[in-house]
Amino acid sequence: MLYFKLLGTILLTAVGGYGAWLLGRRDSMRIDRVEAWIALLRLTGNQIDCFSLPVPEILARCDGNLLRRLGWSGDAPPADFRALVRSDASEGLTMEGKRIAVGFSEEIGKGYRQEQLRACDYSIGLFSAERDRLLSQLPQKRKRDITLCMAAALGTVILLL
Repeated sequence: MLYFKLLGTILLTAVGGYGAWLLGRRDSMRIDRVEAWIALLRLTGNQIDCFSLPVPEILARCDGNLLRRLGWSGDAPPADFRALVRSDASEGLTMEGKRIAVGFSEEIGKGYRQEQLRACDYSIGLFSAERDRLLSQLPQKRKRDITLCMAAALGTVILLL
């Protein structure tokens, strides 16, 4: 009987650790998703500035790894930024990140070259501020997530013993 209690204690503690790991992974994925959007916006701005390419051609030339980092799971690249925002590319973002991505997708491809470049620069600035905010909160969130998950697991162990 003692072995079963010990095994249950170990399993519940492991579940608490796994929950903390999943929450930390989610936070890291959010930061990576924001950094991928920044990279995509920089690429878009450079392609518009240097080659005056339309949005569908920019996305067609985009690296598949970058699209996967954004959450795009289709075989073909997205037709425009609205399709990218409607897909899983906005799933890993915070509400603020989604707002920035939607705002950018509505602006890009509608104006003159300089207006599109300003939209890219403005959105890069907003995404950079969001990334900095997420990075500054990361240590506190990780500590809180570990504490809550392990406390819940150990509390359950105490209740069951």
